Amino acid sequence: MNDFVKGINTVGQLFPAPVPYPDYPSANSAWKGVANSFCQAGDSIRKAVKDFSNCQRGKKHDEY
Repeated sequence: MNDFVKGINTVGQLFPAPVPYPDYPSANSAWKGVANSFCQAGDSIRKAVKDFSNCQRGKKHDEY
């Protein structure tokens, strides 16, 4: 049993606790990035729907 406990202690040496990283961006900037991503996705979806609608009507992609 003593050897087992010594072996378990070496596992902690193989995988030490991570050092905290002090330069993480603030949560506000992270949420702003998420909001920007959703905005870009929404714009892309609107353009795709508009293109699809125009194709259904027989128009070219560039005609808006």
